Amino acid sequence: MVIVACSSSNSGGPAGATASTRSSASGPDVTEFCSTFVTHYAQLSGRGIAGDASSLQSAFGELGPVLDELQRAAPTDIKTDVDRFVVFLRDYTDVLSKYGFDYSRVESEGTPDEKAKLNGGDPTQISSINNIQHFVRDHCTNVTLPSDFSDFS
Repeated sequence: MVIVACSSSNSGGPAGATASTRSSASGPDVTEFCSTFVTHYAQLSGRGIAGDASSLQSAFGELGPVLDELQRAAPTDIKTDVDRFVVFLRDYTDVLSKYGFDYSRVESEGTPDEKAKLNGGDPTQISSINNIQHFVRDHCTNVTLPSDFSDFS
């Protein structure tokens, strides 16, 4: 499961490092957003989550408060993108929950709309994810996002 893909052109310390800012952006404290994003990067990216229903249910169950925090801390520059991203992840969670967090059930029983929600079928979602990644790359220091991820663009 890939929820967030990150640009491979970043440099800095490891993900999970204390985040600070490179330049100013408008809205809530950028440092707080960077810190929240970096702290919860593994959850947001789906990295390290086993594909079994129990692990997925647990991981997605813990994601709600993280999404609330990202929305609260989102700088004005990317507030719309964060809101779209959160809607995407909440829709994703709702579809998985409906089918017992079983991807094979979604594939065999899901509607075309539900399957599209899991595949990121809306181009604005991809654009929003890229904008968030670029913001993190450009405004957060001490962050290295995984080199095996690249933009969806």
